[in-house]
Amino acid sequence: AKYNLRQDMAQKTNPWAIVSNPVMQVRPVFPSYFKNLVMGTFFGITSGLIAGLLRDRLDNVFHNIEEVKSSTGIPPLAHIPYVELFKDLKENKTSILDSLKEYDPIQEKENSSKEAKYQRFFYQEAFRTLYTSLRFLSTEKKLKTITVTSSVPSEGKSLVNLIFAKTLADVGEKVLLIDCDLRKPTLHTRIGMNNLKGLSNLLIDKKIKFKDIIQDVDGYSNWKIITAGIKPPDPTRLLSSSRFQEITEELSTSEDFDIIIFDTPPVAGISDATLVAEKTDGIILLVSLNNVDKNIPRESLLRIRNSKATLLGSITNSTNSKNEVIYSAGYAGYANASTANAYASYIDDDDDENETEEDSPILIKLKKYLFNYFEKLSNWIDN
Repeated sequence: AKYNLRQDMAQKTNPWAIVSNPVMQVRPVFPSYFKNLVMGTFFGITSGLIAGLLRDRLDNVFHNIEEVKSSTGIPPLAHIPYVELFKDLKENKTSILDSLKEYDPIQEKENSSKEAKYQRFFYQEAFRTLYTSLRFLSTEKKLKTITVTSSVPSEGKSLVNLIFAKTLADVGEKVLLIDCDLRKPTLHTRIGMNNLKGLSNLLIDKKIKFKDIIQDVDGYSNWKIITAGIKPPDPTRLLSSSRFQEITEELSTSEDFDIIIFDTPPVAGISDATLVAEKTDGIILLVSLNNVDKNIPRESLLRIRNSKATLLGSITNSTNSKNEVIYSAGYAGYANASTANAYASYIDDDDDENETEEDSPILIKLKKYLFNYFEKLSNWIDN
């Protein structure tokens, strides 16, 4: 009665009528699954393309050896892994020989950690691989004078040259390392030597012979170094002079050395490296991963190819731990975990006797499996 009364009052106040009775549709208006699926697919692909484009533009560096090889078109001679020991070596101005004693198998301490032993093994094998690659580059004539350079500063060029020279000395080669970076020399500080007389003095004063400025490396009878010397006002003129040509020819014909390494300034923006390389048997370009823009090594290679220098190949160098897979089980390896597993059997079998309960075989297998899985997942995401 109350409901009917309300209807009558409403009809008298504001007359109204029912136009049509409500009808339930067979298919719901919302949600539309097909429409949502199409929109989700479209916006997903679009956002993925935008994210990929931004990542490519903002992260335009080399991440692995294959990228360097495909981008530059030159074969990598070796890959230098990241070693934690050399992290603050330049900032602390510590002699590299003192730092390498911990990794020297002859002077190694009995209580050295597993990680230190594994890092020593991997960086030594990397430089031995470089030495082997250089031997197979030329079958008719042995490469004796080699120029090693990089595209930009702070790629680890001088450190690589020092460790490479030490590796050659360890295998019995008579090595001479020359600092041709007359603009910003660093070899003498890295090795703990004086720089009173060096290459610049030899180029300026014809009375000085190269034997007068050669310095011996402590502990190595077959490893010599020529420092850069005083800073000249125009290094390019000195390196392009006939005097430098005469010195390189005299060194290349000398029987006192088996291999001579020239450490030069970076290629980008400076012609010193190509001037030195034109007078040697070839040049090697160092490319650091996760550090230098991809376009810069390409420009450096173009400058080298336009000169008279012979390009021997490239060396990839890891300047941080992003490129290495470090296992908490006790060893560091290359970016491929299977490679590290294969090499692990060659390293210090005596370590197995000192394993604790935490390093049980089941736990080690589990850790390796998890690291392999996450590595494959990260590679899939990158691809």
